[in-house]
Amino acid sequence: MKFDLAPDNRSQPDDVLLEDLRSVSARLGVRKLTREAYSAAGRFSPATIASRFGGWGRALQAGGLAPSRYFAVTKQECIDDLRQVATMLGVKTLTVVEYRRRGRFSEKPFNRHFGNWVSALNAAGLEVSEQFHPRSTDEDLFDNLEVVWQRLGRQPTVNDLFPPLSRFSAHVYKRRFGGFRKALEAFVSAAQQRESAPSTTLGDSAPHHVDGAEADRSVDRPVGNRAVGWRLRYLVLKRDRFSCRACGRSPAREPGTVLEVDHVIPWSRGGVTREANLQTLCERCNGGKGAG
Repeated sequence: MKFDLAPDNRSQPDDVLLEDLRSVSARLGVRKLTREAYSAAGRFSPATIASRFGGWGRALQAGGLAPSRYFAVTKQECIDDLRQVATMLGVKTLTVVEYRRRGRFSEKPFNRHFGNWVSALNAAGLEVSEQFHPRSTDEDLFDNLEVVWQRLGRQPTVNDLFPPLSRFSAHVYKRRFGGFRKALEAFVSAAQQRESAPSTTLGDSAPHHVDGAEADRSVDRPVGNRAVGWRLRYLVLKRDRFSCRACGRSPAREPGTVLEVDHVIPWSRGGVTREANLQTLCERCNGGKGAG
């Protein structure tokens, strides 16, 4: 498996995108075409179309179709409903989960008007929960993409980025990188830059045997960090062809297989964290291996 990007459809003319919207709508016999329905039957990514026209509802309008009822929700209606739910619950802050249970709308109008949930809370005069996590780093987002890509066995789409598969939604990537496609491009570029570093790359060869002398030159005291970053993990997975070196299992052949990167000579016994001392094992084989 390789992290190769699919063809970029962002350069398609507006009329081509709109014609495909109308074509899918006609085939399905509906005028209110949802993202989910289009994703299953359309030629392009719903995110591409939404980005081109400034939102899914605006794209439907441009194509002569009827947007969902949430498209007509105003910014003030969002604010009023947030305040009403907070008053009903007797709280000064409101999580997305709490609002889903009591609120009138989905999160879509809030994302459209305010960009994110925190900005919506601020606009409504509510407080941000103490459970709110601070801004994630690019490394966190790339690590999540690597995991999702590996488990799917293909390039992720916007519709794949939901729990439990993904820790972050597509909106997080869009806000950070200016679009989901740009996030994918940034991820692949970062991985390739790390892959081309001469000090760590062993090349795209078949899995090879690692002996003790090569893997561990500092048995008495490990040097560096025990944790394997996503870049190094990607190199090891690619070198081992995204397959367990013990049993040969691979997510591409056996969906549900979880691959892990393990120290050949355990860190606890002086093994260093570098490509020569790392190997790909499936969760089952690594669980039976012992401390690493």
